[in-house]
Amino acid sequence: MLLRLPKLYRLFQIFKAIKYLGFGNSRQKVSKIFKRLNLNIGLFRMLRVLMNVFFLTHLVACLWFFSAKINNFDPSTWVYKAKLVDDSSMTQYVAALYWTIQTLTTVGYGDIPPENLAEWIISSIWMLIGIAFYSFAVGYLSTILTNFGQGSSLFQVK
Repeated sequence: MLLRLPKLYRLFQIFKAIKYLGFGNSRQKVSKIFKRLNLNIGLFRMLRVLMNVFFLTHLVACLWFFSAKINNFDPSTWVYKAKLVDDSSMTQYVAALYWTIQTLTTVGYGDIPPENLAEWIISSIWMLIGIAFYSFAVGYLSTILTNFGQGSSLFQVK
């Protein structure tokens, strides 16, 4: 039981970092900093969206790798089919991250396909999230870009 305390502490630190990156009072603090530095708040919003996307792709890459690890990299897993069983864990993580990014961006080269039921389910859900991500990203970024020059145009009108 006591051996799990360091893991619990790390998990607490991760949640604390997530809170700092975009939730709670830290958003207001960063907004004040951007205003004092005379930077557009749209830049902060774009950076926050990018950080959240990077964090989500990391989590899905870990889940994709875990789906193969839980089956001990048997021949019905993507790690075995991609011939990455004997490679370092970093190489396996980069391959999982590569799959995550190519699936999210709907490129899908097909060089790392799902090989079993769990991988097909993860892949299908991630593809649906990718579609929602593009819908959200295009709408959100167009709103940010529309409002990006709004302050200067109000200044010119006055």
